Amino acid sequence: MKKSLLVIAACMITAAASAQVSVKDAERVHQKSLPTLFDMKYFKVADNQQTPARSKSSGAYYKRPTGAYYGGFSLDGYGYYASTINLVPWQTATFENMIPGKGGTWHQYWYSGTTGENMGDVLVDPEATVVDGDYTWSQEPGYLYYTPTLRLNRDSFCIGEENLYLKYYNRPYYAGRILTDSVGMKNVADDHQRYVYNGQNYTNTAAWGALSDNMFGSGETDVDDVMFKCYDVTQVMERPMAPLYVENVVAQGSAFSRQPIAEGDTLFCYITNVEEMQRADGSVRKIPGDKILHTLIALAEDTLGFSRDDADTRNGKTIYEGKVLFSNKETDEFGIEYNVPIVIDPAELDENGFAIVIAGFEKNTIDFGIYGWHVNDDVDDIEPGRFDVFNPNNPEEAYTFTYNGLITLQVGLNSIYDAVEVLDNNGLNVLRVSDDGQTNSTDGTVPGSDEDLQSAPVYTAQPWFDEDLNEYYYLLDAPDWVESVVVDESYRNEGDFIGLNFISVICEPLPAGETGRYASIHVTGRGVTSETPIILLQGDATYEDGINNVQVAPNTKSMRIYNMNGQQVTKATKGVLIQNGKKFVNK
Repeated sequence: MKKSLLVIAACMITAAASAQVSVKDAERVHQKSLPTLFDMKYFKVADNQQTPARSKSSGAYYKRPTGAYYGGFSLDGYGYYASTINLVPWQTATFENMIPGKGGTWHQYWYSGTTGENMGDVLVDPEATVVDGDYTWSQEPGYLYYTPTLRLNRDSFCIGEENLYLKYYNRPYYAGRILTDSVGMKNVADDHQRYVYNGQNYTNTAAWGALSDNMFGSGETDVDDVMFKCYDVTQVMERPMAPLYVENVVAQGSAFSRQPIAEGDTLFCYITNVEEMQRADGSVRKIPGDKILHTLIALAEDTLGFSRDDADTRNGKTIYEGKVLFSNKETDEFGIEYNVPIVIDPAELDENGFAIVIAGFEKNTIDFGIYGWHVNDDVDDIEPGRFDVFNPNNPEEAYTFTYNGLITLQVGLNSIYDAVEVLDNNGLNVLRVSDDGQTNSTDGTVPGSDEDLQSAPVYTAQPWFDEDLNEYYYLLDAPDWVESVVVDESYRNEGDFIGLNFISVICEPLPAGETGRYASIHVTGRGVTSETPIILLQGDATYEDGINNVQVAPNTKSMRIYNMNGQQVTKATKGVLIQNGKKFVNK
């Protein structure tokens, strides 16, 4: 298929500048165990107190873009040793300079090699140096870039400079990075940070506290010589930068048994809006609002770890470490239960963000203590984690607690910021389909000429297919006469065309006696749908037909195919399959 890339060069999505600072081939590694501070005395709790967010005391610091969550290790323990923050592909983000008067100088550093003796040689990209003001950045998918450094005289600050792996292994290569990635953990705080205790570096995990040796979750705490019981825990998170596609919410911690959730029981996780509560002393506390956006659950089988191999000892007690996964569960017409991802949409939230509320800890059938993260002084507006307790003898008597010092819950979202854009420059999104339905051409061009792309250019944050050829993206509102989609990904990793795909369709022949037909089809991904449609014209249908009649497919269908276990599969899979709620046999 011949394409004239010069035709689309002028209408590309804006990509990050200075490609030489990218570290696409950075090592993705398995998490290593580093010293954890299990045996420290628990911090005192503070009744209804908001811990002020802290910042770099030296004066040179900046804020992360709101919604640029910290990347953590994946469910299977893989990730990057560098501290990472996640941005939306191609979306401009601002790092706000917090130096008074916005003085100082920005630098974009990079390292001369990913392996060998030159590992860690620090270089600076002069084109990425900005004097005064804020720092804006647009991130390409599939690449990692080092977080910017803000310098003021002899002082400097960047995200990731307190990374424990950097301190432990003494490799500058483990500094902070900016990335867009596949589905991965996005945490409220950086799980790579260090906590200094008696002059030694430890992970910033806080493992036990005031609730019967737990930080947050199951347990009781003494309030004026009365034992109050925890019933829920809360973590406020920033408003996302864009629709956030979430497969599950993950809480990390431990249990005193190997079964944190008893068979037949349920632990609930609510995603809510956030409201501001004015306190008597004039301060403001962010609390969960009364609007529940999503309800997720965890059952006995929704755990990872908690095995004999995950055992440890704390205060003379045996504990079992692991993770609890909360998912949105639905049951299809065949009685098969499956997890349905949710989308946390910033359009449904105000600037206060959203809250994760995990509830049900008052039940004796729940045995789960969620760990915390100590948050160092290189952060901005992270909220502390909270736990709510009540008096079992007087349920109306209840309190909310935070720990002294800024400590968050160890909760994260297994999620992705996706992106998709159909290019419409000079009508590139309008495809003329041949009467036999087998070929496409760019409408208004001579078929087969250099100007004819024979397909529609579409940018996607991820490849169209995964390793098993399941689709990450598909056509929404496709009419019945569209049989399949053809995706050419040969350009998506080339130079200035990162993320570019060429999309064409195979259609049924134009029916006898019908002079023309049209359709307006959007490309949808994980939580996002293209604003611009791909317009299909067949026969004597015109561009005006396509743009003036966008609702042209009352009997729409999805291209996605599932097996009898509810798993998405390819059209080449053999056996009994399901598409659009109908079963068929593929021999």
